[in-house]
Amino acid sequence: MRRDLGRLARETFDVAVVGAGIYGASIARDAALRGLSVAAIDSGDFGHATSANSLKIIHGGLRYLQHLDFVRMRASIAERSILLAIAPHLVRPFPFLMPLYGHGLHGREALWVALKLNDLVSFDRNRSRDPSRRLLGGRVVSREECLRLSPGIVEDGLTGGAIWYDCVMQDSERLLLATVLSAADHGAALANYVEAVGVLRSGDRAIGVRARDRIGGGDLDVRARVVVDAAGPWARRALDGNGEPVRWARAMNVVTRPIGFDHALGVSSRSRTRGRGRLYFLVPWGQRTLIGTAYLPFAGDPDSMAVTSAEVAAFVAEVDAAQPALGLTFDDVSFVHSGLVPIIGDGQASEIELGRRHRVDERADGVVTVTGVKYTTARGVAEEVVDRACARLGRRAACASASTPLRGGDMDHLHDYLARAIERQPEAVGEHVVRRLVERYGTDYQRVLEIAASSPSLARSINGSSEVVGAEIVHAARAEMAVRLSDVVFRRTALAAAGHPGAAALDEASRILGAELGWDSARRTREVEDVDRTLVEKRHARPVSLAATAAIR
Repeated sequence: MRRDLGRLARETFDVAVVGAGIYGASIARDAALRGLSVAAIDSGDFGHATSANSLKIIHGGLRYLQHLDFVRMRASIAERSILLAIAPHLVRPFPFLMPLYGHGLHGREALWVALKLNDLVSFDRNRSRDPSRRLLGGRVVSREECLRLSPGIVEDGLTGGAIWYDCVMQDSERLLLATVLSAADHGAALANYVEAVGVLRSGDRAIGVRARDRIGGGDLDVRARVVVDAAGPWARRALDGNGEPVRWARAMNVVTRPIGFDHALGVSSRSRTRGRGRLYFLVPWGQRTLIGTAYLPFAGDPDSMAVTSAEVAAFVAEVDAAQPALGLTFDDVSFVHSGLVPIIGDGQASEIELGRRHRVDERADGVVTVTGVKYTTARGVAEEVVDRACARLGRRAACASASTPLRGGDMDHLHDYLARAIERQPEAVGEHVVRRLVERYGTDYQRVLEIAASSPSLARSINGSSEVVGAEIVHAARAEMAVRLSDVVFRRTALAAAGHPGAAALDEASRILGAELGWDSARRTREVEDVDRTLVEKRHARPVSLAATAAIR
């Protein structure tokens, strides 16, 4: 995958996509698979903004049962099954447990009915040919079994637990990147750090996008018959749009120390006085735990979106109050993910109501604007958007995105493939490295191994990292359009997945990437400083002033 701005400026495309988060990337992939000529640009790196904030859950919509919203539920179940099939190395079934208290609407009896109904509605949930990618049915367990599975949870009023299976992403950044790479594999022209600054028009119709190269400088025109604005919170603004605004709230997920469970734990912020509050999940993730999601009011420019240390501390305290035996504190937080999500209403009330359905709007000038509500259904929404594009182009082309593997996902049985990869592992690379590379890159792992075999230094782990090897950084530069150190640290590798990897690791990573991209020492220093500044901010969140503290309270 090459950053070819000459091609973007030279060709006239069928579809130009602005924004390459999970929605924009999925639209580009779907359109390319149908044989359309596609351009896709993003003002930053692929998935750098809204899509970077994820609890890593691909869920089948169990919570929609409370509204009897079977349409949304079926859509989520279908997309979950598709992701299991087309990205078997990145998406896997995972058990969820929610402790149950009392005998009301959220007690044993009601959850038993809900789980049985969930199994009935998701009767076709197992479409994958891989037995390890099959989801078991849900069940209610006794109080004793719940305590055995999750020792230390609050026992007062505990009547049992509900267990069901959803999916988690091994690495949401790699899933998005696999989508981008798949679009490129089928002919799409993609470029990161290319910002849309306006619409090209012929009369009152959009015929493309005026764009600016944020790496090399200079403007370019990307011409297309259909323009899709998938810039999320930045949609409309980038392309001079108007119309009914989408309202947003801040969403926050935090990375903390491990909690010692091998299942995700549902935690309710209920109390005896307030009844049931918001449900949070603690999701084991490598050597850490992800906790989320907290929703906070937002108003203003999306570029100014941030969470404060006070808000992070309040969120952790709320989770700790719900299950105090876990002993979580603000100091346990090693990384804070945040982003904007669409909501219903003004988002200033005490209970923020999330948007329930995606929006696809066609503006007066012909620009199609899409607003998604969750990661799980991005592929399905992309199919709808490309159907509309095909209708406008007068093209008939069947959708193939549900049956075509993502880059790296072309395998029938992950465990068998992994076993063969370990048998063939080079002497210079250990089993642990091969296993991890297969689980992140799928069938593409061999490209990384070839680089590792070319130099013993590239087969070793980055200083201070027990996982990432130097070959991954070289591969990111050569094949995955990494042009900044932040691209490698946050989105191509897991170097900062658990927090700051240390100064030595950043220095070594910058040295390897700089050698590939021709950086001098001054450029390397600037790149390290930029990443270090972001990591410190993501660890502590932004400081809060006294005035802001009063407003939060």
